Amino acid sequence: MYLTLRNTSFVKRSFRYYRRTNLPSLPCSWVHTSPVHMEKADQSPTPSSVFTAAATTPTTATATATSPAKKKSKKNTTTKKHIELLSDERLQYIIDRLVLSPPVKTIEAERLELITNIDSHYVPSRTGIISHYKYEEIYNSLDKGYRVDQLKDYLKAKEKPTKGIKADLLTRIIKGCWSLTSQENVLQTIEKKEAMKKKLKIPASHEELFFIIGNNGATLKKIEKKHNVSIVIDTYESHYVLEGLQEHIQEAEKEIHAYLSILREDIDVLELKDDMARNDLAIGAKRMLSDISKMSDTYIYIENNKFRLAALTQEALENGKRHISLAMTEMGFTNKKPLTTSDHTLLHYSTRSNANETVKNSDSMANTYSMIPMHDTVSMPLSSKSLGWSRILQASSTKVIASSKSCANQFYILSDTSKTEPRTISFSGVRDILQQTLQSDHTKHNISVEAIFGHLLIRNPLLASSRLNILKPSLTDAFNANDFQKLINDRYYQRRVFLPSHPPSNFTAPLIPIQMNEKFHRRVIQAHYVSDSLLATLGHTSVNHNTPETLQRLSVDFMEQENGSLEVKKVIGEHKRTVVDTVCVAGHIDARILAKQYTLFTREPETVPQGYIHQPLSSAMEEMLYQCKLTAYSELSCPTHWSQEESIGSGMTLVNVSFRNEKLHCLENSLVTMSHVEEQEGHTQYKELKVTHVGEKAAENAYLPIQNGIDSWDTLTKSIIHLAERWTYQ
Repeated sequence: MYLTLRNTSFVKRSFRYYRRTNLPSLPCSWVHTSPVHMEKADQSPTPSSVFTAAATTPTTATATATSPAKKKSKKNTTTKKHIELLSDERLQYIIDRLVLSPPVKTIEAERLELITNIDSHYVPSRTGIISHYKYEEIYNSLDKGYRVDQLKDYLKAKEKPTKGIKADLLTRIIKGCWSLTSQENVLQTIEKKEAMKKKLKIPASHEELFFIIGNNGATLKKIEKKHNVSIVIDTYESHYVLEGLQEHIQEAEKEIHAYLSILREDIDVLELKDDMARNDLAIGAKRMLSDISKMSDTYIYIENNKFRLAALTQEALENGKRHISLAMTEMGFTNKKPLTTSDHTLLHYSTRSNANETVKNSDSMANTYSMIPMHDTVSMPLSSKSLGWSRILQASSTKVIASSKSCANQFYILSDTSKTEPRTISFSGVRDILQQTLQSDHTKHNISVEAIFGHLLIRNPLLASSRLNILKPSLTDAFNANDFQKLINDRYYQRRVFLPSHPPSNFTAPLIPIQMNEKFHRRVIQAHYVSDSLLATLGHTSVNHNTPETLQRLSVDFMEQENGSLEVKKVIGEHKRTVVDTVCVAGHIDARILAKQYTLFTREPETVPQGYIHQPLSSAMEEMLYQCKLTAYSELSCPTHWSQEESIGSGMTLVNVSFRNEKLHCLENSLVTMSHVEEQEGHTQYKELKVTHVGEKAAENAYLPIQNGIDSWDTLTKSIIHLAERWTYQ
């Protein structure tokens, strides 16, 4: 019996439809009635297998629909294998499946295939911008390859709007779904935006422009990015221009006006030392005040013999006044002694004669010097960057004598006020100068002595045009000690700066490194305070209630913990200090010798080494230390001012905060510390090599300087000379 279907065209259409779905065709062996194949026939057939069976069954209907060519082909390929037909029940099941089974999965497959085909036209682009030719190629291929309903199905699958004509749909796919655009479209968009932009010119004072710009333009960039506008500052015409869309300009202008809530204060310029100080202030004030303004976030200028300050907060206003006081003191404009100046200056000379020989009788050709310009804005303090400087270099003929073993290390004692010829002194005689200046009993205070290597800088003369003179020193020819004494007697050249210097390569290689807490390097955060009595006052006269026990300086050393907290390592309060600058030690390098009377302050007295004078931390110190917080890797937040006592005149002002990466070395009984220093406020960086005498029990005493450093001066002298002789650049 053969399968007979009246609606043969229905079977053909169904067969063609399922063939387009690319579903796998099962073998039609299940149509056989042999015992082996009947088992397969009893299984539920898939739609594809059903149509395969229907198509391959030699029915009358299919035979009439088959072309002669196909008949011939089938005839040639027909095997002699016996084929048996399906049962009536099986045929009825196939008919029911053909009529009743909805092609749900097939429609989903067609939709996925459509999405895949359209996505195949996408061109990857990192910026989303392609050439105009490539854009047209994609557009035309989509236009010619797909109908409107197919494009809408794709947009619907991507959850995009489907309204519009075909051109809108194509543009929505390329730009909306794929985020692609042509270079020509980008240019057209820019031109349209430029045509829509407006400009608004707003007058503003210099102080308002200062705050709009912010720290290195940070505020200006923030406003530009937030409101999508461009801000152009014109300091000469005192205005700024907002450029952008009208609504963006209005929003930016509104925020700027709300931001400029400025506090102002005027302070009388304090009484200066002399006319030269007045002239120096007039010349150097512009650059100095510009640096202070950036550092303190306070706009500062001089007008009508007044300091005019403007800031957004009271804290910034007080910070600006602090920086002015420090700068006026350090630059020597007032009767206050600069904080970093020395008390004595010694100039090294070499001789094989007696130590008591005066300069007049010494060999002038064997002790000559010269000056070479030196300027380093990275390592120089703020008060020195606006001036030119030079250092002293010993003549090569003098160095030959200095390197001789029979040479005695002698120094000329130079004075800022003496009109006589300089006296001479040996290196061991420096101890008498330190002892005489300090006049201290070591039973009441600790006395430490340390030496820092670097260069003593002498100020360059002013040029006729009052421009910054960096290259021309005060003495251009070779000179001797008498010439140098006459130079520093001049009021203009009395201001000098000591700048630490980077040692030669592998300088510390022969030294023995010291391990601290199982580490060879340590990071120390140091805050340094000075008494208000040492600083120039602004607008009023200070009241000095200092006593011998009142602290002149306070130095706090912190150690950073792994969790970011701070541990107070050492608190040293200075009562008095003296500084001696020795120039051309061993003919190579300068050294600053610092001796100070100090007291150790501690929370745990039992941890202080035996013999050292110490006191417990006062309540004012504890409060100050509690407020010190590490806010960033190189930023310490600490009080800028605090008082030692309830009385007036005992205030302490923050001078600087430095971050010191240190490595300790041992040289006999001396401690050599190599430090890379970064100062927080001045943003200066420099290398520093310091040597102190720590004695034989250095490890037991936590490597503190010995309790009375003046008594061990001869031992420290040997270390200083040894290091100075090795200070050669080759």
